Amino acid sequence: MAAGSRRGSACSVKLRERFDDGGGVARSNHARRASPTSPPLGVGDGDLDETIVRRRVAEPESGSESVAANHAPRSPSMELEWESEAAEVSLLLTGMSKPGANRLARLLRGCNQPALSFGFAADPSRAGSEASRFELVFGHELSVDEAVGLARSADAPCLVIAEPTPVDQKARTREVLRRAGALEVLFADEITSALLEHAIRSALLCWRLVRSMPDGARDDAGSSIDVLTGLPDVQAFMFRVAAAVERKRHSPGTEFTVLLIDIVQFSYLSGSLGREVGEEVLTSVAARIAPCLEQSDLLARVSAHNFAVLIEGEPDDERAFELSARIHAQMEKPLRLVGDPVYATVRIGLTAGAREYSAPEDVMRDARAAMLRARTEGRDQVFKTSFHSEAVDQFRRESALRAAIDQSQFLLHYQPIVSLVTKRLVGFEALVRWNRGSAGLVPPLQFIPLAEETGLIVPIGNWVMAEATKQLRSWDTEFELEGGALICVNVSAQQVAEPGFTAEVEKSLRDAGLHPSCLKIEFTETTLMDGPERVVRVIHELREIGVHVWIDDFGTGYSSLSYLQRFPVDGLKIDKSFVDPLDGSDGSAAMARTIIGLADGLGLSTVAEGIEHEVQAEQLLGMGCVNAQGYLFSRPLSVADAYGYLARCEGGVPS
Repeated sequence: MAAGSRRGSACSVKLRERFDDGGGVARSNHARRASPTSPPLGVGDGDLDETIVRRRVAEPESGSESVAANHAPRSPSMELEWESEAAEVSLLLTGMSKPGANRLARLLRGCNQPALSFGFAADPSRAGSEASRFELVFGHELSVDEAVGLARSADAPCLVIAEPTPVDQKARTREVLRRAGALEVLFADEITSALLEHAIRSALLCWRLVRSMPDGARDDAGSSIDVLTGLPDVQAFMFRVAAAVERKRHSPGTEFTVLLIDIVQFSYLSGSLGREVGEEVLTSVAARIAPCLEQSDLLARVSAHNFAVLIEGEPDDERAFELSARIHAQMEKPLRLVGDPVYATVRIGLTAGAREYSAPEDVMRDARAAMLRARTEGRDQVFKTSFHSEAVDQFRRESALRAAIDQSQFLLHYQPIVSLVTKRLVGFEALVRWNRGSAGLVPPLQFIPLAEETGLIVPIGNWVMAEATKQLRSWDTEFELEGGALICVNVSAQQVAEPGFTAEVEKSLRDAGLHPSCLKIEFTETTLMDGPERVVRVIHELREIGVHVWIDDFGTGYSSLSYLQRFPVDGLKIDKSFVDPLDGSDGSAAMARTIIGLADGLGLSTVAEGIEHEVQAEQLLGMGCVNAQGYLFSRPLSVADAYGYLARCEGGVPS
């Protein structure tokens, strides 16, 4: 309900009343809490008539009454005029003694705030039911039990001034009240006008945030909980960040830091192992992070696979870095979810209040920019101004990549694979390129990492599979390729994780009219190790339909010999890094000889990549590697150039 609709229809009210025992405003039953050692701010009972103008909006329930307040100080002799439409925010005060009301009146004199209207509820236990008619609830000098009850029942953001509390119990009390849903917690024995002003300003900022939300999202604002993890959600976190921003602005000695934590493999794990496993990953990661925090820190789930931590307190640059280190240490241990150990890597972006933020959205924007950089760099990052332009560039590249898929901007080049024995063509490896028109061809190293990060590698990979099989079938029809030439296609871990991957391969073969024995699918070692049990099942499925399966770039990953024996593959591709040293000498061939001997012992074939010199080809053939590819034989070819290459292949590979 709009604030103005609760305040009656009179255009103006002209009143001057004393605030005394007979004035009709509800007296608080908490006046007994006024401590002689903690006197209210220096204002007398008579000061209220300068600031607070009381008007009955409707017949109040027992114990509560609504009043309107002009935010500018007035002379006692001045008539006060209040336009009903001018009031912007309504605030419910509970547990408010007359000295407490004097404090608030004194504060409002110096605050350049929008016009406010107030309601008083003497009994905090009844204030929760009253809260739905107000934008904000302000509980004054409440016991812990009263404050918890108010925070849980109030249907509006809640600020609490707790009763005087021993120093060693304040952190725990603040945490209890915040978990109950309190937006801000102060203590009566340390209250100052600056802190009260901060609390009001924070509340107003949070009120504006709520007003900007869709109607359905307002009900839980400030105290909303993520159902899966039981942590505060993004709305609750934003309220706390808003409060931290305001506290920093008005209390320069205080600081805050936000850590935004990303689970790097979440999309892959959830997509490959199922939604239930994805949910287990989230709850497990939350359980790993929580023990790393101090009692006053706030942990929240702020998006599908992002958690955030808010650190508040005295300036301490090292705390955030120590927390990051503790979180990473926790994540080094595998998660036991589906039999095999599952590792969940996190990357953390950090930003601090020292950057003089004015809005919580700016804080989260910078934390996200730092997190995205951390994903790219592979290590945690503290926000720098330059990240903004880089984040914009990242967004543009992702948008361009999505447009490339929609507009069919990809094409394939084909690198011949030849027999070192017969010097004849045995197949091609399909290599994707991005044709950006006037910008030219973009090599895979410049867009495949982004495609994998965004999940776009799956539609790109499916297109490559379909296009490459159709092209080989076309060449075989025209040139009658002898010996059943192969087409080699690389696949990503995300493709293999798709439930319908094998079916997609079969569809490509069927649509192309190509026999499965003409297709060779290449897995990297990283793909093999990413869920080995599932990968073994996929390899069996592919081999059952007649497709060959090879390990690409062998020796550059981290698979062990015991794992290699688990995968029923057909061959190994020797990475260029083991071919480059070959110069004809025995010493240069140690690593290549080891890989070829390993393959021979396991009954696997080999293909050497990156052959550039004749001496390398001769040395590899002498060690038993019979197939190779590289610039010595041909660079990757466009479709048109490959046609010309095939036309010249009669009698052997063209020189």
